[in-house]
Amino acid sequence: MHAMQPSFHRIVYRPLYRAAQSLALLIFAATLATSSPGKSFANDAPPADQLGRVNFPTSCDPHAQPALEKGLALLHSFQYTQALETFRGAANQDPKCAMADWGKAMAHYHQLWDFPQPRTLKEGLEDIRQAQQLNAPTERERGYIAAAAAFYQDDATLTQEQRATAYSAAMAKLHQQAPQDVEAAELYALSLVALAEQDVDARANRVAAMAILKPIFEQQPNSPGAAHYLIHAADTPEFAAQGLAAARAYAKIAPDSSHAIHMPSHIFNRLGLWQESVASNITASAAAEHATDMHMSESDYQTHAMDYLDYAYLQSGQEAKARLGRNRNERPRLEPRGQSKSPRVTGSSQRARTASLEGSSDAESAGRAGAVARQHLLGARDWCSAQRRRGRRERGRGET
Repeated sequence: MHAMQPSFHRIVYRPLYRAAQSLALLIFAATLATSSPGKSFANDAPPADQLGRVNFPTSCDPHAQPALEKGLALLHSFQYTQALETFRGAANQDPKCAMADWGKAMAHYHQLWDFPQPRTLKEGLEDIRQAQQLNAPTERERGYIAAAAAFYQDDATLTQEQRATAYSAAMAKLHQQAPQDVEAAELYALSLVALAEQDVDARANRVAAMAILKPIFEQQPNSPGAAHYLIHAADTPEFAAQGLAAARAYAKIAPDSSHAIHMPSHIFNRLGLWQESVASNITASAAAEHATDMHMSESDYQTHAMDYLDYAYLQSGQEAKARLGRNRNERPRLEPRGQSKSPRVTGSSQRARTASLEGSSDAESAGRAGAVARQHLLGARDWCSAQRRRGRRERGRGET
């Protein structure tokens, strides 16, 4: 993970950034206020942590149950560092709680981001073996643990695709055995999206995932997993419109997660809703910066939102605002681990781009900015996706 680097951004850019953030918050709040999906429930107010509502009963000590539910909510929003610490807390409260060790293992598996390195695979395997030794008393809990064990098999010859396929098959079995378990259904759907991201029956797996997630999202509008994974499942040109309702709801479901605030922009960018993308990413970047300052997450969450903010500014012809952030782009990028740099907008390319726009008319600048943005948005993002999948397959073959 990249380390935070104090820079021009903190010293000079921040006042401008905060002003833009305030305006974005107003726009974003107005958007959210009119976009609550599905039917509401009398007790549907989000819990104190503002991470959404999960339904995850376990056989563990009741004192550990709040931490287990919070840990799962954090997992659903890909806040993996916080999730790991939360599940560790649950294990401390109840050392005999097998589901706490399951949660620790799952916090090491970043299904849509990167493949665990050998050391991380070993840690996950140790956690899941501990969960197995505790012999969870219910068949449902043993199903969760068996699915994670299918991924963390102690077999160095397994590729990433083989591990992900084994995990998904085990989650499918759990979903069939306990169809009323919403959390299992959501995690099974995520496993299908992960396979799609690896080009394993990509379209069919996305369609299957959306078929699971849409009814949950409609019936349980405060479920973070349903909204988040529906956005990922629909994050293609063909399906983007099917993720719009979830995109406009997710940040309201889990406002304590910077990733939840950012994620709607995946759909906004696909559909050309640039001002909504700008608003969500300004807010997400500020939230991620605060979380990083508090040592609650890594800086990658912030720099990733900054990338999307630049895309949205340029695509909407707001070249001057993108230019203001060019020094910000000197900061590290969220790059797939173990891969060469992708053609994202870097500090040097940003300077070259803005230099080429110097002296142009507003119309010419907007036109060029839009062309550059389309090139980066449509070309670089697809290139990044392909490179990420290729890198995962190579690491799965060579490092496990």
